[in-house]
Amino acid sequence: MLKNTFHLIFFLKDVDALKSTYKLIKSAHDGKSALDSLESFSFDLYVLCAEQAYQMGLPEISHDCLQMYFKGKAPVNQFLGRAYLCQSQLYTPVSTDNLEQFEKFNINLLKAIDFALSDSRYYFLIYNASVIYWKNIRPFLKPGSLYFLIPSLSQIVSALNHPDEEDKDWTAKLMIELLECFLDASRMEEAITFSSTAATFIEENAPSRYKDLFSIMVIFENVTNNLNFPLDANRILEKLQNFKLLKN
Repeated sequence: MLKNTFHLIFFLKDVDALKSTYKLIKSAHDGKSALDSLESFSFDLYVLCAEQAYQMGLPEISHDCLQMYFKGKAPVNQFLGRAYLCQSQLYTPVSTDNLEQFEKFNINLLKAIDFALSDSRYYFLIYNASVIYWKNIRPFLKPGSLYFLIPSLSQIVSALNHPDEEDKDWTAKLMIELLECFLDASRMEEAITFSSTAATFIEENAPSRYKDLFSIMVIFENVTNNLNFPLDANRILEKLQNFKLLKN
């Protein structure tokens, strides 16, 4: 019954209805409600309420629902991963100055990914996590700050590279972004190693991304002309031209 209520609340964007539902959930949790008991109360409702509250700009309610959820003995299902994702968004970084908040954002998001990797039924959460991540790390997408993304983005790209992921173009995009992060950090040896992996993946799964890879390769060659770079920008350009011919 309450699950259907959340769908209606989301559709209508009814803040008052959400607050009323939250009070019912909190009362049930505190044992003050005659309508629901902890034995019959679904833990999923905590997460549904938290998600809707976050979407409606009520982070306090979202946080409280997640606190109640994590303190209980919730079943191991998709809502555990969704709870971590929702909690991560409560720590969305607003600037590069607050790295502690950024770390909390990453910790919770990566917990969701680790959970999803344990069962192929939850692989969809990996994609969801990657979208949430990319949407919320905008303050770091500037020269001099990209290197902060390397630890978390590396894990996300690795997690996306599973056989069931259908959106190969999205994975390729994030691979290219990770290359830029390595370059921003002047971690050239890692960039060189990863560029080979990215090029192979793009060639096999997302050839339309060759133009983006070529742009990065030109930058790489300009700053690594004394290194034994394993990829030739001319080869990338040739692949790009062949792809264009195939489309025509």
